[in-house]
Amino acid sequence: MEQSRIPWFYRIKVRVLLISILISVVPALIIGMYFLYFAKQDLEKSVQAQNESTAERFAQKMEFFLFRTEERLKTTRFSLLSAPASEDKQAILYRMLKKVPLAEEAVIFNHEGKVAYGAHRFQIMQEDGGESWQAEALLRELKQKKEYYGPVQFQQNNIPYMQIAVPVFSEDGKIFRGGVGVKVRLQSVLTLLEEMSDKREQAVFIFDPEGNLIGHSDFTEVLQRKKVNESFVVRHFMQVSNPKLLPIPSRYVSYSGREVLGVYATVPRTGWGIAVEEPVESAFAPVRTLFFRLLAFLLLIVLGASIISIFLGLSFTGPIEYLEKVARSVGRGRTKEPIFTRRKDEIGHLITVFGEMAERLESQGKKLLQEKERLDAIVNSMGIGLALITRDCRIAWTNHIVKEWLGEGITDKKILCYQALKGTPAICGQCPLQGSENETLSADRVTRLMLTNKERIFRHNVYQLRYAAEGEPDYLLVIEDITEQRRMEDIAMQADKLSALGLMASGFAHEINNPLATIQVYAEELVDQVQMKQGNWLGAQETERYLNIICKHVGRAKEITQKLLNFSRKSEWREEYIYLPNICKESVALLSHAFTKKQAVVSLSIEQDVPYIKGDALQITQVFVNLLQNALDAIDEQGTITVKIQAKDGYVQVHVIDDGSGISPANAGKIYDPFFTTKPVGQGTGLGLSICYGIITRMRGTITVKGTEVQGTTATIELPAIRKEIQDEQEEHQSTYRG
Repeated sequence: MEQSRIPWFYRIKVRVLLISILISVVPALIIGMYFLYFAKQDLEKSVQAQNESTAERFAQKMEFFLFRTEERLKTTRFSLLSAPASEDKQAILYRMLKKVPLAEEAVIFNHEGKVAYGAHRFQIMQEDGGESWQAEALLRELKQKKEYYGPVQFQQNNIPYMQIAVPVFSEDGKIFRGGVGVKVRLQSVLTLLEEMSDKREQAVFIFDPEGNLIGHSDFTEVLQRKKVNESFVVRHFMQVSNPKLLPIPSRYVSYSGREVLGVYATVPRTGWGIAVEEPVESAFAPVRTLFFRLLAFLLLIVLGASIISIFLGLSFTGPIEYLEKVARSVGRGRTKEPIFTRRKDEIGHLITVFGEMAERLESQGKKLLQEKERLDAIVNSMGIGLALITRDCRIAWTNHIVKEWLGEGITDKKILCYQALKGTPAICGQCPLQGSENETLSADRVTRLMLTNKERIFRHNVYQLRYAAEGEPDYLLVIEDITEQRRMEDIAMQADKLSALGLMASGFAHEINNPLATIQVYAEELVDQVQMKQGNWLGAQETERYLNIICKHVGRAKEITQKLLNFSRKSEWREEYIYLPNICKESVALLSHAFTKKQAVVSLSIEQDVPYIKGDALQITQVFVNLLQNALDAIDEQGTITVKIQAKDGYVQVHVIDDGSGISPANAGKIYDPFFTTKPVGQGTGLGLSICYGIITRMRGTITVKGTEVQGTTATIELPAIRKEIQDEQEEHQSTYRG
């Protein structure tokens, strides 16, 4: 046995290592990725919620600043209206600038928008300055008693600013006299927003209803006049103006080209939007940190699992390799070294059990050799030929009996079984080896061969070897030399015929005596007429009638004699196509005198279109005669015998029924035994049913006899019917012959 080399990827060590890594890493990886996935989603929602809170807080702060500014203006307006005429108006405006730290300029203007008084935080204001307060939209809003929030404008240095004004009316509220306003630099407001932001990477910017950037946490973006309307939240603000309808998560590419999570809030007083955008890489930084920690954890698991699996693999495969070595030793013939291991676990127990099994195998191997010698001696002493046959009919092996019969060269692979056992170049008809695997193999196939100038008769039985290996013989052929057995059967059948003839002798004598008596009467009458030589000589017509009667009875006597000769003659088995109703009628005719003598009533019930069978007509006649004779012996005077012939399920059935004494239970199992009879001495040999059984079995049929002591006996014969096309040919042949 060669040393097997197992590829590394088939080795248990490698598989244990891979499996341990998989079962340790894969669950951790799946769970980690599961939590990472949902952590990412939760983080996106959390970041968006925080940004929404930040934007809302900025919007509220801006709204509060505008409200405070508006309240300061209204307070200043009240102070101006209630102050005496001699009070300095600019001083009131400076006090207001002090209370509104983000305001840059404060003015009082008349109903035409011309500045009457002004105060500036950083410079001295000219009295004719402030022409910007003469805007039509400003005066129109104020005349309607509304507060005015002007559009965002940009100075020459791109610094944004806006105007806020409140109207001033007469005491009765009917005459518009002007207003009080402040100019607010938005850069200062955005500085306040920057201070409120708690994230360095977070971008906060303000835009007007047209999407123009008016403030940014990074003021350089405002100075560069960036187009923020390319951001998704700005477009959403311009189209929908409802931040609650933003998708979750609100993830997009901002105007800066970075992927961000963005939200916005609105400032109701001015209609502005405040957007908060946070870069995705900044928002997902905790997830990345968690991912790298997971990778480090998985690497630690892989390292630990590898060390443990290597240890377990070596401890597991070491005994297996030892067991493999021992198994190869046993396969080569079992070494004398004992199989031993110190392990106390299942593998150690397996090695111990294997050692015990090896010892039992060695012992059983010796017993098998002894049993083989014993079986060889028994088989060789049986005198039965054995042969192993392949599916293509080739003889693969024979025992010495077959070789003695057919020669030593019988196992030559070129010799086929039908050539050696039948002596013909053609395969046997209905060969069982050519059927399907599930088909029941036929038995009792008989062949005849001339061996040493003597004809020998062999019976074959074929048995399928269902567990034969591929390329090995598939069938066992058992061959018996039945030459002497057939000779003895023929002698027994002939003795049974002679016995039946002895029983029928008186009947045949009576049947022949009747026509002979008639012939004698008419012959004597003719002799008397010739001797008398008188004129009243019979005419030619009367003489012809006498002669016809004599010929008729001579023919009847000849027919009876011929039937007797046919039944009694010794002949070889000859198969032919047989129509059973004809055989039945001939058999009844042979026993007609015996039936008449006992006043028996014989009833024939023959089905139409009964198919033919194949067999020996003379032998089947002997079966009918035996069964009818047994029925006749069993019935009383004026008893009834019924013969039914019918076709059923591919067989021809014959039932011989009598109302006689029946069969006792004690004798039911002995009726087929040779020489067993219940008849008085001299009325039977005891061979009848035994010979019937042999003949019917030889024709591949069955015979059963059932009866009770009360209901009589029924003998049933089943013989295989031939195919329809063969029957049609036989009927056509007989019709042509009769024609």
